[in-house]
Amino acid sequence: MINLRTKISLTVSVLVAAVVAGLGFFTHTFYEKQFRAIISGNQLTMVEILSHEIDTKLSSARNQLVAASKLVPHAALNNAEAAQRFLDSHVELLELFDNHIGLFTPAGIEITESPPLPERRGKDYSQRSYIRETLAAKGSIVTEPYLSSQAHNHPAIAISAPVFDQKEAITGILVGSIDLTSDNILGSLAQRKIGKSGYLYLTTSDRTVVIHPRPERIFKQIVPGMNRLYDRVINEGFEGTDYTVNYAGTEMLTTFKRLKVNKWILAANYPVAEAYAPVHTAVSYFVIGATAGTVVIFVLTWFLMNTITAHLAALTRHVALLPGKQGEERMIQSGSRDEIGSLSQAFNEMVHNLDDQHKALQKSEKMLQAIIDAEPECVKILDKDANLLMMNQAGLSMIQVDSMDQVRGHCVCPLVTSEYRDAFMDLTRRVFEGESGTLVFEIVGLKGIHRWLETHAVPLRNENNEIVSLLGVTRDITDSRNSEKALRESERRFRETLENANLIAVQLDEEGTVTFANKYLAALTGHTVTDIIGSNWMDLLIPAEVREKIREIYSICIHSDKITQQYENEILTKTGERRLIVWTNSYMRGASGAVIGITSLGLDITEHRSLEEQLRQTQKLESIGTLAGGIAHDFNNLLQGVFGYLSMARISISDKDKALSMLEQAEKALHLSVNLTSQLLTFSKGGKPVKKTVKLPPIIENAVKFALSGSQNRCHIRVPEQLWPILADEGQVSQVIHNMVLNADQAMPLGGDIEITASNQEVPGEGMPSILAHGRYVRIAVRDSGAGIPQEYLSKIFDPYFTTKEKGSGLGLATSYSIIRNHGGLIEVSSGAGNGTVFTIYIPAAGAAAEDRKEPVAPAMGRRLKILVMDDEAMVRNVAGELIRALGHEVEHAEHGESAVALYQKSTQAGTPFDLVILDLTIRGGMGGLETLKALKKIDPGVKAAVSSGYSDDAAMGEYKQQGFIASLKKPYAIEGLKKILAELIGESAA
Repeated sequence: MINLRTKISLTVSVLVAAVVAGLGFFTHTFYEKQFRAIISGNQLTMVEILSHEIDTKLSSARNQLVAASKLVPHAALNNAEAAQRFLDSHVELLELFDNHIGLFTPAGIEITESPPLPERRGKDYSQRSYIRETLAAKGSIVTEPYLSSQAHNHPAIAISAPVFDQKEAITGILVGSIDLTSDNILGSLAQRKIGKSGYLYLTTSDRTVVIHPRPERIFKQIVPGMNRLYDRVINEGFEGTDYTVNYAGTEMLTTFKRLKVNKWILAANYPVAEAYAPVHTAVSYFVIGATAGTVVIFVLTWFLMNTITAHLAALTRHVALLPGKQGEERMIQSGSRDEIGSLSQAFNEMVHNLDDQHKALQKSEKMLQAIIDAEPECVKILDKDANLLMMNQAGLSMIQVDSMDQVRGHCVCPLVTSEYRDAFMDLTRRVFEGESGTLVFEIVGLKGIHRWLETHAVPLRNENNEIVSLLGVTRDITDSRNSEKALRESERRFRETLENANLIAVQLDEEGTVTFANKYLAALTGHTVTDIIGSNWMDLLIPAEVREKIREIYSICIHSDKITQQYENEILTKTGERRLIVWTNSYMRGASGAVIGITSLGLDITEHRSLEEQLRQTQKLESIGTLAGGIAHDFNNLLQGVFGYLSMARISISDKDKALSMLEQAEKALHLSVNLTSQLLTFSKGGKPVKKTVKLPPIIENAVKFALSGSQNRCHIRVPEQLWPILADEGQVSQVIHNMVLNADQAMPLGGDIEITASNQEVPGEGMPSILAHGRYVRIAVRDSGAGIPQEYLSKIFDPYFTTKEKGSGLGLATSYSIIRNHGGLIEVSSGAGNGTVFTIYIPAAGAAAEDRKEPVAPAMGRRLKILVMDDEAMVRNVAGELIRALGHEVEHAEHGESAVALYQKSTQAGTPFDLVILDLTIRGGMGGLETLKALKKIDPGVKAAVSSGYSDDAAMGEYKQQGFIASLKKPYAIEGLKKILAELIGESAA
């Protein structure tokens, strides 16, 4: 028969074992669910972050490529070397597209690629998907994976961007390729681990594997039915975490997420056995501990029951009723003097002590908790297994939980990233051995946020000096850690950029000595980096003629704290070649903030300037083409009038009046032709002005009155009384003012106001163009209130035959520009939509006051003159002879200067000298007017000669008196002009 103590012992043991087993089961179930939720959540967060990172990087790569496509110069589409320079200059693209960057024609022919492979230039890649899809989409695309044609034959993807011309037509295709096996924005996925054996992989939407830690899996298909969870992703659009079995038959906790850029699928596989290993280990430990504890409890209970059975019932009943008792009712009234009596007395004392201690403890706990919760750093207490016993609010925020109940008793080690877990547990072990220590580590909060922490841990001891727990104080150093990392990375990238960028990078100290120079500078100049560093910049690389000036500018920058941030100058290579560099400068400062040198980045623009000059030449040729077309059009119209009226005169020869009328009309058409050639000569380098000192106000008033005759527009003239006179050709300046006013009038067809202002100015001076030579100028501004000139036309308005008006000839502004240029002045234009237009003219002022001049009155014709006409055109000689004879004078002809000199000498020796010699300025294949006049003066120093020409490229026509002539005749000249010269000559003879 089993006695009471055995029954009680067995009962207690069984009950304890059952309770422990039940608690263990429910605890295991609860924590397994919690553990799964945490792992699933963390894994989903990780995959979402990675998918967002990939989307961002692919979008950024595509955006960078599209931005680069807009910078592709036109020359690069037709010249492989120009294309190579362009690709090589974009280092950021070469870093991003690590397989290669290529430029192709729309037909798929490779122009070039970087890194350069000249043997691939000109190859046909039209069947590549990125060529066909880009042309079809007319925009940027991201291709499906393909095997690269590079020598390594790695799997790759390509991103393309079309190059458009101004008409939005595709003129080229820029393609960047990413090696899927390299450590880049995609390839690095294959190296990422989840736990010890978990991994990531990436597939296309048609089941093709793109990224996988096992290279043989790349380009393989995930067959339908192989992975049921993956089938749900494809067929139902599932995204999230669930259980599945991978291709190797391993049960996995798998998370799927679709990318946004190209709908690819990112997956994370975490073996279930590895994921739940901590839970299974804890269960094993729990079972072993529960079994051992049950045995111990049975033995202890059996022995205790042996001694306390007699009075145990009373004590048990009292204890059972104790929670409902108050005050003295809780005391045990026992008459026993044995151990039970002592136990009862001790129990009573314990109750008193517990009451006192409980009150003190409650007060102490409240105060301690208030102090701990007020601490801004994390305060935590851990047991020897790193299970969390206590943590303040600052710590809970760090690990991203809302209350202590969520994590009490949980091991904090899983929050520590894998590379720091061993160090964390080692610190915990050493603390329980009596040491203290500090550790910097990284954690992942329950919501997936990474933080860097620094913890200092010390042992906590009880009254027996036994270590019972670990006290840790932890601070968040994420910001400082990231700042340090960013600073180191920035310094590394900056130094790497300086070394590898296609830019000159140089640092100079206060004396101009080179303290740093990159390889690009060495390659450009032919010097070695060792030779450059330590040398004086000015002495080594600056041309001698500007060396002192550059040295002076550098000294001013160093000592005045006013740096010239950007400028251009030439440097010399080792072979003496000059390279034009544009510089961007910044100060180097020491710890005290004082300037200790200058850092300069330089861009070689030698070839760029050459290309600009070629572009300017092309634009000049286009303007010449427009000019030639305009001249042909206008002259054809005028010649049509001349031929038409001459034909009508021939038909009407029997009707004298009608024939004369037709001839008059033909003569008018010829005068229009003369006006056209006059404008063209003015526009060209001929048409030199005949300058004299003149007053400007009368010229302005007369030009305005003539230009606005019959116009509804009003003109306001504001000219100061002390306006300086100008040194100019009065007729040409009047033509310019007339053109400006007429242009303003035509800009306001519905009426408006024209404002003309004039002022005295000096160069240099505030607001004055720096292109003008130093001196005094008169500034004339003509402003209208019209609709303004479109911005795209402003650079062309001074081109000949360029006009936007229905009635405009296109020569007015071009002629005005040439006139002002030939006067040593400048004409500018400013305009804005709806704000009207302002033409500003600068003309050099004269040194003396203008005089009011009156034209001399030609005396009447009197005596018969003997005249020699020299011209290489027979028609001109014949016509001139007929005109002279018609005026009643004698004439002889010479074809060139040699015959003219011979006739003049013969006539002089015969005693019948010529009264006047008319000399053509330019003779083809013979002696021209200037040389002939010099020869005639040797025969007769008093020879009277007039110069004649249809054009001029020097000052002979405009400054004929300085050349020794008494008059000038501009071809074609009419009888009135010839008559005036002869009348003046007769007048001089009479005097």
